[in-house]
Amino acid sequence: MALENCQTDARGLMSGILQQGYSFGYVCAACANLGVGGAVNTWKTVFWIAAGLSIAVGLIRICFPESKQFIEAKKNKHTTAPSAFWKETKMMLAQQWKMCIYCIILMTWFNCTLIFTFNDDTLLTLPRLQPHLARQLHHFHAYTKEP
Repeated sequence: MALENCQTDARGLMSGILQQGYSFGYVCAACANLGVGGAVNTWKTVFWIAAGLSIAVGLIRICFPESKQFIEAKKNKHTTAPSAFWKETKMMLAQQWKMCIYCIILMTWFNCTLIFTFNDDTLLTLPRLQPHLARQLHHFHAYTKEP
């Protein structure tokens, strides 16, 4: 809704700004988890807090009118067939194939970096902080001492 009412030239910038909501959501979830105690089983409380907020935002959204673009498209009975999507996707891939390969490699690198960082931290700290859990997991067996 916010992007539909934005000027066409500014939509790319506004889209990037709105995507920062993901990062803000992570911060809010971390704060909510700390607020309920931060223990292992508090994720359920954080889940229900987030579910309640999502439902509240949905109910607030019902109060807003539809965008001008949506009303005009509905009035003109403008529908897009799935075949048009695939046609445009094929055109985009033919014209921007180098950029697509670059983005795939970049995102693969980001994911690998994140996974390797997480695994290093997990492999090094889990056996020390929770040895009873580490003993139950077979691949941590080498890091723990048997009683």
